[in-house]
Amino acid sequence: METKLQPFVHYLPINNDLSNVKEIVEWAEENLDQTLLVSKRSTQYVNDLLYHPDAIQDERLVMERIMDLYRSTIIGKEL
Repeated sequence: METKLQPFVHYLPINNDLSNVKEIVEWAEENLDQTLLVSKRSTQYVNDLLYHPDAIQDERLVMERIMDLYRSTIIGKEL
């Protein structure tokens, strides 16, 4: 689902090395209306995911896959 997120629509894009934090904070302060809109859109996006009718099934599938990976890499090996 992360591939559907868009910069300046659902989030403010901060570089992994934080090299643009100052620039993004300045943009946010200078564009408060747009910043608030980004916040509202990101909140709505997460709410849509959490409360979608398929959310419970999706969560179950994720948990099953995590357990499959755990079983295949950890169980049977000495810790």
